[in-house]
Order: sequence, then C-alpha cells, then structure tokens
Amino acid sequence: MSQEEFNIPKIKSGFRAPENYFENFSAKMVQEIELSKKPTTKVISLQKHFYWLAACIAFIIITPFAYQYYKNTKQNTEIENYITEQSTISQDDLVELLNDNDINQLKKELQPDKEVVNEYLENTNVEQILLD
Repeated sequence: MSQEEFNIPKIKSGFRAPENYFENFSAKMVQEIELSKKPTTKVISLQKHFYWLAACIAFIIITPFAYQYYKNTKQNTEIENYITEQSTISQDDLVELLNDNDINQLKKELQPDKEVVNEYLENTNVEQILLD
C-alpha cells in the first residue's frame, strides 16, 4: 500500500460536539452518577392514610348499629301511629294481648320512685286536687 492510499480525505460528519464538551464530561458524568444513587421514589406519610383508614373502619362498624336503631325506631313509631289512629282498639283490648310476663315487666318498669312521689305530695295541695 502506498502512502497515497492512506491520505484519503475523510468524510466530514454532520454532527459536532459542543465546545468544551469533553473537558467537562467527566465532572458531569460523576454528577449524574451521584444523582442516580439517590432514591427517586416518593415517600408517602402513613399518618394521613391511617386517619382515613380509621374513619372507614369506624363507619363500617357504626353503620349496621345505626341502621338497626333507625329501623327499630321507625317500626315502633309506625306501630304507635297505627294504634293511636285505630279508634276501635281500646285499652282493654291491648291488655288482653299482654301475657303475664309482659305485665310483670311493665310493673317493674313503671314503678314510681318513692322519693319523687313523696316530694310531689309534700309540694302539692292534696285537698285541692281532691276537690277538683
């Protein structure tokens, strides 16, 4: 091979490196490596999620009890309204529907407090009540 063959003009590329690119290359590379070592994942506070979780659990636990209470209250109100609206039902009819256990339970629940009765009688003119 002759020397002329080695002196072939080189084809110029259309791309150029920016000025001073290779002078600062090693410093930029070290900086990029250091940045890639840091965690890039987002840290999420569990405290905020804990409050939401506690609120959801409380809601799930309380809802059935609240629904049952509402259902019973509504049902009792409907029964009371039905009884009061029916003029054909007398107190005697209601008493006939009660059995001995119901009557005993009512006696226990409806017993007046002796102290309250005595205080009422002391502060009330019994003669006036009897005359009226």
